[in-house]
Amino acid sequence: MIAATHAHSTPDTTGAGFEDANYLSHLADTVAGAICQAFASQQPVRVGWGRVPIRGIARSRRVKLVDGEVYTTRYGVPSTWRVNPDIIAGEGEIDPDLTVIKVEALDGETLAAISNFACHATVALVSSNLSGDYPGEAMDTLEKVLGEDAVALCTIGTAGDVDPTLEIPFWGPRNDQNARHLGRMFAAQVLEHLERVQVQEVIEVDAVREQVSLELRREWKDLLLVDNARMSQEFATGWTRSLVVEQLLRENVLRTEVQGLRLNGLILLGLPGEVFVEIGGRLKTACPGTGVSIVELANDNIGYLPTRKIWAEGGYEVGQHLWGRITVEGTD
Repeated sequence: MIAATHAHSTPDTTGAGFEDANYLSHLADTVAGAICQAFASQQPVRVGWGRVPIRGIARSRRVKLVDGEVYTTRYGVPSTWRVNPDIIAGEGEIDPDLTVIKVEALDGETLAAISNFACHATVALVSSNLSGDYPGEAMDTLEKVLGEDAVALCTIGTAGDVDPTLEIPFWGPRNDQNARHLGRMFAAQVLEHLERVQVQEVIEVDAVREQVSLELRREWKDLLLVDNARMSQEFATGWTRSLVVEQLLRENVLRTEVQGLRLNGLILLGLPGEVFVEIGGRLKTACPGTGVSIVELANDNIGYLPTRKIWAEGGYEVGQHLWGRITVEGTD
């Protein structure tokens, strides 16, 4: 499973258009190198996991209005920052669960920590650096605490409708400083929980994957053709339509997959797009007695995966944009 944290402060890797061939080559080499290194350094381990509600950081960005509709608060769109409180009925839900997996050597040394939490990585939007945003800052902090040989990885849960705006205003500042600020807060809570996780022998390891084909939205195809013509004029040397997008337009179908991993009682369900809190809640309710954690943007990024309820409510996520790729039937 390759799971993205969806930082908004890195070059495009998912077919939006601005592809940097050198960066993509470096990225692929780095990922492949990590896999080879992991394979070469295998050893007996014990594994444990735990889950606790996390404090702060995340806030729903979908605001419910008294007329039943929804609007989405978005950085860079001032009209969404302040709305007459008389027409607001409430905010959407968040998933407060922080899941932490601990991998320990037989001598008790912590070899790795994997966290899963539902919140967009959209703090370092105006950074001029290749920033891993608050998850990257948090994992860097954890590795410094755990020791140079430890590995800390972060996966993102149902963050399609959740932003890190509980600690910073909607309007920012979205910079490196605030990414470090939230990263340290997140790292502290992961580390606190990691120290309480009890490891055990791993006796059940299973994996399953299912390939699916989805219809593309007509609005997405129309938008892309128009946008490509405009961007080609505006950025004559920088805009290219990616091979991913070319294939989608040619085949008129989106092929992707769903993946599941199980370690004893923990199930990691990898979904290939931006998942909403509602879906995670349904899955957790449907699997009582097990630990289900949704890993969004796993092995693919097909855009938002809204439910029929969210389609009916409206909001940015179901509008016409580059990440509104699939039809309402696609998430059934």
